Amino acid sequence: DAYLKPELRDEIRKRFRWTLELDPRYEVVAYSMALADLQGGRSLVDGATVRWIRDEAVTWWADGFRGATGDEEVRTLCEEMGCGFTLTEFLPAHAVARGIEKIVRNIAPGAAGRPFGVQIFGRLPGDMAGAAATAMAAGASLVDINMGCPAKRVVAGECGSALMRTPEVAADLVVAVRETLPPEIPVTVKMRAGWDEGHKNAPEFAARMVEAGAAMITVHGRTRTQGFSGRADWGVIRRVKEAIAVPVVGNGDVVDVESMRGLLETTGCDGVMIGRGAMGNPWIFSRLSAVLAGRPDPGPPSVAERHETLRRHYA
Repeated sequence: DAYLKPELRDEIRKRFRWTLELDPRYEVVAYSMALADLQGGRSLVDGATVRWIRDEAVTWWADGFRGATGDEEVRTLCEEMGCGFTLTEFLPAHAVARGIEKIVRNIAPGAAGRPFGVQIFGRLPGDMAGAAATAMAAGASLVDINMGCPAKRVVAGECGSALMRTPEVAADLVVAVRETLPPEIPVTVKMRAGWDEGHKNAPEFAARMVEAGAAMITVHGRTRTQGFSGRADWGVIRRVKEAIAVPVVGNGDVVDVESMRGLLETTGCDGVMIGRGAMGNPWIFSRLSAVLAGRPDPGPPSVAERHETLRRHYA
């Protein structure tokens, strides 16, 4: 076991989003991934069991429900909390197309067997078509093409948000996936506002993807160069909504009821996608779904609710 060093506590408080006070008799078990870069990129407790037993209580700072469980378990939890539809983590198309087991095993529904989507990324039409066929065979109800990831390793391969600089290449990918799937399985695209502030081409890019066969567009309001810094530009999402006739999903900076209302009112979009806003806070879906259904906001979960959710999730 790796024991959390006292000198790391302040850093943990800054990085992690919420605390959970437990009876000291409980052994709190977690897998920490957010601590991996605390000392020059060297992992301190990554993949290790963390136990911090204090004299009076145990406090565990958790950066989301990640690490000890897989994609399927996280999606199950979000669905239970009220998320209307979930996607797998984005998967490399070449690996999916070739049937790499450790990648393909992520293509599965949550525990309740609800419809789910598969998100893939790549640059070669053949790989994308093969990945789409694999996703369909595994039961996916939707195939989403990632054209928004800003990560250096993805952009270096001219994938993710790099595709926004080559609309014709991106359109060819949509065509390849659309031609592979039957009409009842839609092809969708996740994109960004653009490459940088000088190249916010989201409306034109979205229109080209729809022309190629995309049935829905999700727009993250930041550019690739922003990464996840600064604020999302919801105005760009509004302009995409005005430019195309298919449903538009808004994404970026939705962390509570008020920000969801702000995004919907500002953009007129048809739906909301939440990623980082749900890290460490899957209860956001129960709050937002209640408000959207015309019910009162149930508010944040109690300590007892957090405790029970954690126990079930990591069981």
